[in-house]
Amino acid sequence: MAARLMGNRLSNGDALLNTITNYDRSQQNIPIYAWKLVYCDLYYIDGSNATLDDIYQERLREEELQTPAARAREIIRHDVMKVARRNAKWMLSGLEKLSDAERAQLGPAFRQTLIKVWKQESHPPPSWIQNIIDVQKQWGFVYYMSTEVDQKYGYDWETIWERVQERSAPKMTTYFSIHCQGNRPTLQRLATEDWPTFHANSTFTEDNDFRKHFSEYMEEKDDLLPAGISFKTFIDDDSDESEDDEPAPYWVWAYDADWDTSSEEVINGEKYQGRVKVAIYSLKSWFYAACWEGISLRDIWLKAQQHPEKLWICRTKHMEEWDHEPYV
Repeated sequence: MAARLMGNRLSNGDALLNTITNYDRSQQNIPIYAWKLVYCDLYYIDGSNATLDDIYQERLREEELQTPAARAREIIRHDVMKVARRNAKWMLSGLEKLSDAERAQLGPAFRQTLIKVWKQESHPPPSWIQNIIDVQKQWGFVYYMSTEVDQKYGYDWETIWERVQERSAPKMTTYFSIHCQGNRPTLQRLATEDWPTFHANSTFTEDNDFRKHFSEYMEEKDDLLPAGISFKTFIDDDSDESEDDEPAPYWVWAYDADWDTSSEEVINGEKYQGRVKVAIYSLKSWFYAACWEGISLRDIWLKAQQHPEKLWICRTKHMEEWDHEPYV
């Protein structure tokens, strides 16, 4: 049935299911009956008296009434099917409001209609992503290299850092896992990193030197830096080495630029020093969101202390990809 609806592009049910599950990432031209087939759990029997539309209407009725059959089907559905059906339900709600002429569109015209419906009917993105999209501002952090990393890898850092960021990340941790109504290409295009030309002064501790320079840099570049650059938090790559003597930064230090260096706060034997280890794949994801929302870095640090490696990680919620597990 999927092959008949989609032709060679999606020749089986699994391919159709995965395409609709990931529709927010890659918005393909999918006909209305294919959305209905997925909503019906890919259930259709060729040669039966019931049409696909009959089955679809019956499924809608059963789900609204929460019949035993509807509840039983929900229990046995796997996660991919649950996400795909939810996406199909969103889309069909909007597609059914279209005029006959709009539903009869073909090719690129119908694809643009699908994209429009997706933006209208799917859940809104998180507020921080919506803000980036609305104002079209670059977003990110100011980055520093520790002296040790600079001495070892500074000569080829751009290449190394690019390879680091291309490494695979755990599921549901990067912004690729976050629902953004098809705006992911824009989010990627506007993501930025600012790397000042800076070498630590031996008369300061490196942490204090970073803070001093960051304060001066932000004041000096105030009108020149992108509006989406974090003005309260900066990043230091103080990476560990891997077995092949290349840095393997599983995490970076995130610094509170306004932290009082004379503070002496000890919690469960650990002293807070105005910085926290952040998983590198969380930086341009929920960590940026937490900073944008004004979450205290100290509170983020407190959560990190619960991790075996004292590391802050925040994952996107399953089935609620516009939300996240607790920041703190």
